[in-house]
Parts: sequence; C-alpha cells; structure tokens
Amino acid sequence: MGIDNLFSSYYKLIHVVINILYEFHINNELLILNILSFTRRVVQDYCNGAESFINYTLSNPKNISGGGIRCSYKRCKNKKFLDLDVVTIQLLQKSFMEKYLWLFA
Repeated sequence: MGIDNLFSSYYKLIHVVINILYEFHINNELLILNILSFTRRVVQDYCNGAESFINYTLSNPKNISGGGIRCSYKRCKNKKFLDLDVVTIQLLQKSFMEKYLWLFA
C-alpha cells in the first residue's frame, strides 16, 4: 500500500506540472517532454538520497530504538522512533523537516 501511495504522489506531481504548462499555453512537445523528464530525474534523485539517508540511519545504533528508527519527517523532527516502512513513506511522500542538516554523528 505504501509504494502505491508513493506512485500516486508522483503522478499528482506530474499532473500539477502538466496543468501549469497548459495554464501558460505551453504546447511545445519537446519542451514539455524535457520538463517532465527533469521532474522525473528530480524525484528519482530525491528518492535515491532518501534511501541513502535511511541506510546511514540504520548503520548508527543511536538512531534505532524499540524496533524503530528516528523519523526526520517535518512533523516528527527526529523525536519519534517509527517503523522503517513508515519513515520511508513519510520521507518519500512528505519530505524532511525544514532546514534539516544531515550530520554524520
């Protein structure tokens, strides 16, 4: 179910981009394809970075407690220990907390 929500969020983002292009009467197919390709790369880069972050988190015992890991989602602010799947989905769908500084502690 979580991964379905992730793909749903990605398609919502694509839908927003397409609506913006339509609103500004941008109908150049090559430009649209380039913008969509860029959007896909940004999403993929974010997902890869989030995965690297989670792998690092798992390698540091200080970030693990009671079967959960610290959650850097903006509402959890590293204060909650949650299930790995929950943390992954929150970071992929919603984002890290603002001005988050990834320290190698």
